[in-house]
Amino acid sequence: MNRLRAVLCVLLLSSLQYASAQLIAYEGFDLAQGEDALGGTSGGTTSTGWSGVWTSTTVDVVSGLTYGSLTTVDGAALLDAANSGAIRGLATTFNTGTVWISFVSVVSNATSYAGVSIFNNFGNERLFIGDPGGTTNWGFQSTGLSTVTASSVSATNISFITVRIDWNVGVTNNENIYMWVNPSFGTEPSTSAPSASELGININPAGNGEFINRIRIQQGGATNNAVVDEIRIGRTWADVAPTTSGGPEIVPTDITFISVLAGNQVSINISNLTVGATNELQRSFNLLSGSWETSTTFIASGLVSNVTDAVTPGSNSAMYRVISY
Repeated sequence: MNRLRAVLCVLLLSSLQYASAQLIAYEGFDLAQGEDALGGTSGGTTSTGWSGVWTSTTVDVVSGLTYGSLTTVDGAALLDAANSGAIRGLATTFNTGTVWISFVSVVSNATSYAGVSIFNNFGNERLFIGDPGGTTNWGFQSTGLSTVTASSVSATNISFITVRIDWNVGVTNNENIYMWVNPSFGTEPSTSAPSASELGININPAGNGEFINRIRIQQGGATNNAVVDEIRIGRTWADVAPTTSGGPEIVPTDITFISVLAGNQVSINISNLTVGATNELQRSFNLLSGSWETSTTFIASGLVSNVTDAVTPGSNSAMYRVISY
């Protein structure tokens, strides 16, 4: 930091970086709407991180759900017939570290189970998230639990559901599971105040560390009961809770300051961009209040972009960050 101040004379440059994105999978169901429209497809145009197609009985594609400032696309999965659902493989499997899962959902009949499950292969359901049945509220149930862990929020409300799984925190593959229903955006929710949680359980009762490699959406005996949308799986909170109102999206991990140019201009190199994504280079001259203004907006044509910023004359410090949408 001192070296930069010396090189750039009166300008102190630093970057504010968010946790780098590690999105495992995303499905927004932005497909042509219609009856039984999901089965056999590779998901919507924004679908990513999957292996194979959605295998489905009767799952319709309907208008998408929205929740607050959550980034969404149009389209959602309506579980049509009784005991209907769809399952799809993941391109990246997991059973270690921290994994976040989020989705938006609503049910019309809270006495019939409906939600999202993670699987090892086709027959081994390991964790169900949603309306588990036996309760009218959002909750979860793992294979290693004989009872449902429920929140206080009714499943008949359109809700943003987020689950954090900390894998292998004990010596026998113990997992900690935290659930938040409708958490605030921006700041990562605290594990000290979840909507529901279970600590030190084995998602797989055998405790053999098997990999999670499939996701299922499913409902019970009711018909046209549940809508599921905006499924995200990632390694960070930022992965599964992107917003359209200024919150950080999948963000570059490196901002490098190249040189000071003539006319109070500074040259900045930004790497690890998402090609085609819209980005804002934002700056703050008030480092205490942290107020931000947009310097420039650009669409990344490659993984690396070089941009310039006009520095306010007389300012001796600036903080930069990049937000990607």
